[in-house]
Formats: sequence, structure tokens, C-alpha cells
Amino acid sequence: MLLRATRADHFPLAIQGCAAGPQAFSVVADDGWLPAVRDLLFDVHSVTAVVAPALAFSLRAGPNPATETVSVALALSAGAPVGITIHDVSGRFVARLMTEAWIPPGQKSWEWRPDQLPNGMYFVRARIGSRVIERRFVWLGR
Repeated sequence: MLLRATRADHFPLAIQGCAAGPQAFSVVADDGWLPAVRDLLFDVHSVTAVVAPALAFSLRAGPNPATETVSVALALSAGAPVGITIHDVSGRFVARLMTEAWIPPGQKSWEWRPDQLPNGMYFVRARIGSRVIERRFVWLGR
């Protein structure tokens, strides 16, 4: 493993993907305080996991009840793969608003006109990464 280091009083290093215990590294010093490259042995005393920020999201479907169109709005705090479908109360697939694709952070919205559906309760289902979230709406368009 190769480290790029700068001079410090104590030599704390953050090394991604490193296990606890003795670890051998080649160190390249940027400021001349070490000869250009040295092989060193460090004893790693603790391992800290680096966790990406949690993905925050919201999903809205409305107006509720809907009589002409259904507006679906999705807000993401970070980019994620997203797929959006519509299901009836028994869970049967009715329509696909969006095939799974990468959506950048921010807000995205869709207008959907369910003209061929009978009146009733339906669910907008968004698959965001490995999570699934649903919002209920009532269709009274016929």
C-alpha cells in the first residue's frame, strides 16, 4: 500500500480499507522530511469505519383524491438509482412511471394521467437503491 505523507509531530494517518494490526506501507514524503520513498511498518491500533451520509428522500403523490392527473414528486439528498411504479390495492402492477435509472440529488416530478383506470385506491411505489417507499392516492377520474 502506498501512502502520501506530510510532516506532523505525531504521525496520525487515515488509511481507507486498513485492518488493525501490523501493516507495511511505502511512504512518499511530499516535503522532503523523509528520503523520497521508504518502506515502513506501522502498527494500526484502531480501525474507524467511514460511512457515507445517509440518503434522505421524500415521495409525494397528489392531489388526493385525484380527478385529472396525479403529480408524483421525489426529492433526494444524494444521487441514487430510482424506479417508480403504480400498483392497485391488491399489489398488482398497473403502470411504470420511470424505469430504474440514476437520479441526481434534488427534486424531480412527473405528471401522470391514469385515464384507463377504474376509480379506486392506488399506490405510487418508489424503489430508491435498496429501499422501497409507497404513497397512497385515490383516483376519481371516471
